[in-house]
Amino acid sequence: MSINLIIKSIINFANDEVVLQTDSSNYNNRIQNMGNSFENYVKELFLDETNYKTQQKIQKFAEIFSWQGSANNPPDLILRNSFAIEVKKKESKKGSLALNSSYPKNSIFSEDSKLSRDCSIIDGGSWNKDLFYYIFEASNKQVKSLFIIDGKCYCADKQVYSKIFDNIKKEIFEIKDLEFRETK
Repeated sequence: MSINLIIKSIINFANDEVVLQTDSSNYNNRIQNMGNSFENYVKELFLDETNYKTQQKIQKFAEIFSWQGSANNPPDLILRNSFAIEVKKKESKKGSLALNSSYPKNSIFSEDSKLSRDCSIIDGGSWNKDLFYYIFEASNKQVKSLFIIDGKCYCADKQVYSKIFDNIKKEIFEIKDLEFRETK
């Protein structure tokens, strides 16, 4: 099932049936606005057709995706009872991929503390989902290319990264006279 959905998105991209829209939402910053445009672009790659009216599109997205993201929590999308998607944009083919404040993931788990509570209970809760990265090379609101990468090919298991993270966290907490406060 997952491979069929990925193939559908590739065919729609290749047929150039999806247009990148400039986002008119009220996010607080340009980066979130741009990210939202690419997330909407990816959502449309999974539609059967492109001429839905706005309300029909919203309804179709609700049928296809069990999670349509939030501004501050991963993942960007989850296909209903299927895989998760992180959407990334690159200005050129060279350079690193910005992963925000988290280490790269090859899959996501419902108990991940970075997920919102609403996301962790979708699809019946207590799940492990494959993670695919939809990476766009774009400039001037023009999509040049799309790379779809299975997280298992891109990232090591979470234990590799969490071990490093836990060691750094432990060292930070051992610094004398350092004051910690609750954050969001």
